[in-house]
Formats: sequence, structure tokens, C-alpha cells
Amino acid sequence: MSLNVGSRSCVRFFKDAVGMFNGARLPIERASSPPATWYTDQFRAFDDLSVLQNSWVAVGNISQVGHSGSYFTARVGSTNVIVLRDTDDVLRAFVNRCAHRGMKLLDEAEESGSLTCLRCPYHGWTYNLQGKLSRAPRMKGTREFNSTDNSLTPVSVDTLGLTCFVRLDNRELSIPRDAYRNLTDNIRSLNSPDDYKFVRRVIHEVPFDWKLGFENAIDFTHIDHVHHDFSANLSSTYNLQCDDTPNYSFQTSFPKPDSEVFGSEPIQYVVMFPNCVFNRFGPWVDNSYWLPKPGGGSVVIFDYFLLHEYINSKSPDAIKDEIEKNVGRSSSVQDEDTWICERLQEGMKSGFNGGRYSPSSDIATYNYHLFLHKCYSEASRELVEDID
Repeated sequence: MSLNVGSRSCVRFFKDAVGMFNGARLPIERASSPPATWYTDQFRAFDDLSVLQNSWVAVGNISQVGHSGSYFTARVGSTNVIVLRDTDDVLRAFVNRCAHRGMKLLDEAEESGSLTCLRCPYHGWTYNLQGKLSRAPRMKGTREFNSTDNSLTPVSVDTLGLTCFVRLDNRELSIPRDAYRNLTDNIRSLNSPDDYKFVRRVIHEVPFDWKLGFENAIDFTHIDHVHHDFSANLSSTYNLQCDDTPNYSFQTSFPKPDSEVFGSEPIQYVVMFPNCVFNRFGPWVDNSYWLPKPGGGSVVIFDYFLLHEYINSKSPDAIKDEIEKNVGRSSSVQDEDTWICERLQEGMKSGFNGGRYSPSSDIATYNYHLFLHKCYSEASRELVEDID
């Protein structure tokens, strides 16, 4: 279903759906979760406008832009972006679009690699790695034409730990690190990313809304019921820490003493809104990013990292075997989550208008819903002002 987001009927639909969530008015003990409308294809345009355009969105990892000229592409809602490291070793991001006719510069087939310039395949307009136009064939005679006005559109880009984030509205030029101080002080992969080596990427394409997948990653209590092999290695205790403002959740679980999978250290899960999950256990870190796919469904990207010191303590064959086992376990968990989220999406279609929270275990989910509501409400007000 194609929607004109700025039309009166769509603004009314959007505003009514946002207003159905009572969690912004009630404490978690009395509140209910959002209605199914929030997770429909009709709502995707509003996600793009209100959440993905106005948040720090995880799109890739630092190993993809580790040297001058390295780059990767990503799609954030309806916007294609290029993240690269320029010749001065500065991390930059641009809208993946030529200033001449709007041609996409790099295709998804060219997801990552190395380059010395950005050349449009349509008419040959060429940009340096700072995004400045350096060549524009056949423009002689064009009045008031200059390279500055025809440069690539910049996008705010920053890193936190092993992950690259972009922000399309450019309102914040860097991630407000003070908001994540509790995390960076306690999680090694966030404050010492050079200690880790990227070892594998796995991409899952799934048929349900991206927010459902992300919420499922937040929901710790489903593990006992869905992931039996996984939960068999965990004790029943876990800790949940959320900031005063709904930016992230920090969850800790504890492996059983005899667990051969997780070792003896606590397992740390960090969920950063709106789309990023860090998971650390033993020498491992896996980061996952949830994003909507064009036309429906979602994509979740898993990036796996290992401590350099751990890699150096084992033989290459032993490390290779361990990577295959860990990635296989993780993929099995994701297959189980996909099965759950598909059924969840289908069930919601039958007029679901929200369900109750558990105050003891749904704090992170509740905070995420508050985060979404804040994004939706701000966009709704702007849309109403635009049509009045």
C-alpha cells in the first residue's frame, strides 16, 4: 500500500495510531503495549520519517572502513548511504546519490571495498573522497555552476565501539557519549575496539517488521520458552539496567558453572535504540543491526568479532572450528526467533490493540516503546503543522 505521508488522511491515521499507545501517559504497571498498526507495511513510511531519519542508526562495523579509501553502503529506510574513510583518514558519510540526475553511485552488489573516488555511472560526474565534485563533463556554458553547490550530500557519521552509526537529519554531528557513559565504562568492546578482530558477517532476510525483530532481541524472558539449547547453558538469573531516558538497555545473564558454550564470565547484552544489539560472552562479541527492507520485511546483519589475544592463543584450525560452531549456534537462535516473529506478525493482524507489560522484566521493551512514541509524536506534530 502506497501512502502519501503528508495527506490529511495519512496524518490522521498516523496520529490516531500513535495516540492508541497509553504508555506515554501511564506507568509500566498500568500501561499496555502499542497496537498492531505500528508494525504494518502502512506504517513503514512513518518509521522512515520519524525514527530512521532522526536517530543514530547502526549500519556497519569499523573494520569495513579501516583504511583510507575503504567504504561500505547501507540503506536506512528509503535513503541509500555511503560510509567511507577519506585520504586524510577522516570517516565520512554521504547520501548515495549523484548531484546531477540523482543516480545511485554505488549499487548493493558493491556493498564494500576500496576506492579512490566516486564516479557516477550515468554521466561520469566524479567526486573525491571528501564528497566534492572534481569532474563534470559537458557542463561548459552552464551559468552559475560551481563544484561546492554540486557536492555530495553529507550525512552525520560516528562510531561507538565496533559499530558505525549514521544520522540522516544531521542535527547531531557526533554521538552524545555522555548518554552511554555507563556502557562504555563497563564493556570492553565499547571502550577498546582495537582489541577485537572481525571474523564473520551473516545476513538474514526475514518477512516481518524490523521493530518486531528488534523488540524480540530486547525480550529476555522468551529465551526459556523458545531457545531451549541456548537456555540450557544459562542460569535463571539476569540483571536489567536502563537509563533514565529510553536510549538503551543493558542486560546481564550468567552461564551455568559447567557451560562449555559461554565460559564462566557474565554475558552482556546491550540494546541501543532504535536498531542495534551488542552481545558479549567470553572472547566473543556479535553486533546485530535491524533495518527495514524495500518492499516489506527486514534484514538483520550479524557481525562477529574475537579478541586478538584469544586468537593468538589457539591454532588457526581451532579458531576456524570455533567460529563455525559459534556462528552456527547463533544462526540457529535466529531461525527460532524468525519462526516466533513470523507468528507474532500474523497474530497481530487479527485486531491486536496491545497487551500488558511485566514491570519486572519488560522495562527495556517499555522504554523502547516510549522511544518510538517520542519519535512518532514529534513527527506527527510537524505533519499536522504542515497541513494546517
